[in-house]
Parts: sequence; structure tokens; C-alpha cells
Amino acid sequence: MNLHNLESLLLSRGTEQNLLHQEACEVKMQSVGQNIYNRALIEVSNICHKNCYYCGIRKNIDLLRYQLSKELVVDLAINAYENGFRSLVLQSGEIQSTKFTNYIADILKEIALYTKHNMHITLSCGEQTLDTLLLWKDSGAHRYLLRIETSNIELYHKIHPCDKLHSFQQRLATLKHLKELNYQVGSGILIGFPFQTVNDLVKDILFLKSLDVDMIGLGPYIEHPNTPMWNHPDILFSKIERLNITLNTIALLRILCKDINIASSTALEAIAPHGRCAALSAGANVIMTNLTPDLIKSKYDLYPGKSQIVLNNPDPFLCRNDWGDSPHYLKRNNQI
Repeated sequence: MNLHNLESLLLSRGTEQNLLHQEACEVKMQSVGQNIYNRALIEVSNICHKNCYYCGIRKNIDLLRYQLSKELVVDLAINAYENGFRSLVLQSGEIQSTKFTNYIADILKEIALYTKHNMHITLSCGEQTLDTLLLWKDSGAHRYLLRIETSNIELYHKIHPCDKLHSFQQRLATLKHLKELNYQVGSGILIGFPFQTVNDLVKDILFLKSLDVDMIGLGPYIEHPNTPMWNHPDILFSKIERLNITLNTIALLRILCKDINIASSTALEAIAPHGRCAALSAGANVIMTNLTPDLIKSKYDLYPGKSQIVLNNPDPFLCRNDWGDSPHYLKRNNQI
């Protein structure tokens, strides 16, 4: 596929879009099978040291901050394990500190001990040093998701402050460290935010393919009133455009990357009813079940309405009693 074809496919609707999604599902069946892997999700902390211009938990927002106790996180993880989950995601704001590093390491060790290393854990805790990532890997982490958000450096600095704390090159370096440590590595993009073009998204797709990641997590931009990006409604894709472009991006990534894991994000459900199911029909094969306590969910305020989303069982092939490791990663490590 060349750049022109990719752009045309991203904008496809109707019959052409249906054919694109059908091809993606055929590739999914051949490359990763029919199972939809269900991962338990715990949002362990909304404390963040960054000021990304689109994010509802950015540092410069008046928000009640929390960090769940280690005991509660471990209890939630054990409950998930006892209810059949074999895959868990621990998500937080971006914090770099010895205290936070040890907090996550202790949780990983406790979960590994209780489950006899029979639960595979994904971390989504932002950029960290090589030493921290190594400690977490040794403590029991298996996967790591670090979204790049956009591969356009100029655009990256339109949605992040231009300082050392928000460095595009540092984000790439962290992804490199994750590969060096043999994590299952995930990245992804934000779709439909102000200033972004369809051509930018085409380049993002090719960039993600060039990264040779094992999993991808992406979703539509949902504007948050307490962020600087809220101030650009005149250059914002409509919600239906964001939905369709996100679904088409998932389909193209499935066709181009074949045997990776692709998540259907809950943000899709916030932008359109049954958006998550539509993503599964476009080539995604992973979903999340949020186990964060109800009283806390509203404080992990990435976008409006997130905590009110009710997700129904989206697929008869939903599978939680399986690690659901990325076939791409397993092949690279000669495990299949």
C-alpha cells in the first residue's frame, strides 16, 4: 500500500469500508485466531508529573489525586485471578520517583507470588528509566504500553509542552529500552485531535509498523474542557469522523502488522454506542474490563464520561482465562 492508497482507505465509507474491515477480520482469523482477549484493568494512580495538553489527569488540573494502597491493588488482582482472569493491566499517570518505582515493584512481586507467575501483567506507567524498567521486569511485568500519540515531531509539541519532561526523543528511547529488556512492547496513537491531518495518520500507521511492536493501543481523541486542546473546536474532526477513522486505522494496522495484539479502547464506547464492538469487527482482538473501585473511577478522568461507560459482553469468543500473549512476540522469541 502506498501513501495515497492508505489515505483513501482511511477515509473510506460504505461498501469500501465494509470490505476493508472484512479483509482485516480475515487477516485476524488467520494470524491471531478468533479469541477476544479480556484483560483486567486497575487504574492504580491518577498522579501525573506531566502537562500534556489533551489529558484530563495532567498535572496542571485541579483534580483530587489518589494512589491506591498496595494491599488494595493486590487484593483486586487476586480477585481477578480467582475469577478466571490471567491477564492484568496496571495503569497510572506518569511518575518518576524511587517511591513509585518500589510501589509498582512490590505489587508485581506480590501478584507473581500469589499466582505462581500465572498472570501476565501489562504496565502502562509512562516513560521510566532503564533501571526502573529492568526492576519491574524482574519483579514480574511482562508487557508495557507506551503510546507515542503522534509520529510528527512538530505536532507532538503542539499537544505537549516543549521541555525536557515532554521529549519526543525520550519517548522513543524508552520504547527502545523496553525492546532491549524483551518486554512485549506496545505503542499507539491518538486519533482526530486538533491540528492532525489524515496524512499525519497515514504516516503514523507506517511509523507504528516500522517500530515492529507486539501490541497497539489507540483511540479517538475526546475533548476535555479543562485542557488547552479544548479551545480548538473549529479544527476538530466530528465524532463520527473520529470513530470511522479510528476503525479504519485499526483495520489497516491489522492488515499491515497481522499477528500483533490490537486493543479495542473504551474511548470508542464514549464516542459512539457499541464503538468497542465495531473495533472488534474491524480487526481488534483485546478488550479491557475495568476493576478500579467505583468510588475511584471518576478521579481517573482522562476524558468526560469515562467512569459512566457500561460495557457489555461484546463477543461470544471472549476469553479471559488465557494470557493472550502477542503471537508476534512469541514468534520473535521462538516460542511458537
